[in-house]
Amino acid sequence: MPNLRVITNMDCNEKCYFCYQKIKDSRRLDINFLRSEIERFDRFNRAAIYGGEATIREDLPEFIELCGTKSDVVSLTSNGTLLNQRKLQQYRDAGLDELGISVPTIQHWSAMRDMPWEDFLKIIKLAVKYIPNVRINVVENKYNMSGDNYEMYDIIKFFTQELHIGVLICRNFTKKYPDLDLGLIGAELRCVENGCAKYTSSGADVSYYEPVKVYNESDYIVSPVGVFTNWMKFVATKDK
Repeated sequence: MPNLRVITNMDCNEKCYFCYQKIKDSRRLDINFLRSEIERFDRFNRAAIYGGEATIREDLPEFIELCGTKSDVVSLTSNGTLLNQRKLQQYRDAGLDELGISVPTIQHWSAMRDMPWEDFLKIIKLAVKYIPNVRINVVENKYNMSGDNYEMYDIIKFFTQELHIGVLICRNFTKKYPDLDLGLIGAELRCVENGCAKYTSSGADVSYYEPVKVYNESDYIVSPVGVFTNWMKFVATKDK
């Protein structure tokens, strides 16, 4: 892939204080450029569609379908606030295999999002009906990992044990929080692979990982609201 600059300011409808992309940018990846680039590749394991927030684009189903022509699995990561039945149906029909929905907190939800929690929960339940594999992504922040009682435990218990949805914790918690013990909520270590510790709970699996290590060189990231990226080398193609 061409050795060009990396674009990190990608457009999003939310303003999470912990996001590393502090400035939003309205540039968009041209799907025709993506189409010409993807023809150069052999088949790869995974196409991960990220942002910013990719669901801003109404033509996202076209990106999903295009990624599926060269990938065994097409995955989308989203904050979930723009999802609805129409979009979920379109994404499913275009070939979306996995959907990761970001949930930073439950107890302090109103401090992070304008959408009421109950409305957001309806979106999550709706997503499970349409997308084959739905998981919850939780990023460490001041709401879920501060004080004596980690809210992270409550988030994991709620989704895995009540809704039976898998949870992915997006940090290397073993070093930063050595006293974090998933055994306290009934989770048992199943295996460690690709830098990802995987647990089995009573309802669904929970994993936590050190970023980057879970991706292989045959995995590619597409950001319709920014760049087309080889994750391991973090080399971006040109933007439109």
